[in-house]
Amino acid sequence: MTRHKHADLIIAWAEGAEIQIKQWSDWAECKDPAWVYDNEYRIKPVPPQPEYVPFTWEDRELLRGKWVKSKSIDDPNEYLIQAITRQSVFLLGTAVPFGLLLKAYTFLDGTPCGKLKI
Repeated sequence: MTRHKHADLIIAWAEGAEIQIKQWSDWAECKDPAWVYDNEYRIKPVPPQPEYVPFTWEDRELLRGKWVKSKSIDDPNEYLIQAITRQSVFLLGTAVPFGLLLKAYTFLDGTPCGKLKI
């Protein structure tokens, strides 16, 4: 028996992947594909996620007076950035390097504590 032309896509769809169907020159969402042999299907592409890099001393105006929260579920507290040095910020008197700030904290609105990579 010959493997179905869309077998890999059928499996991906069964596992929860979003499928699109080609209609003329455009791709459209396909909630319940019929898997017609002559149709062209694909897994819906995932848009690239923005990449962030740590803040630097030159970004200190963006940090002044901001509140942050830890990403850890073990730390539900919110912290005010109290001071900014060339390598870190201070939260409750503890130095947090810019790299750790990006890795372990977000601003209160959920955005990363870093800047978009250019």
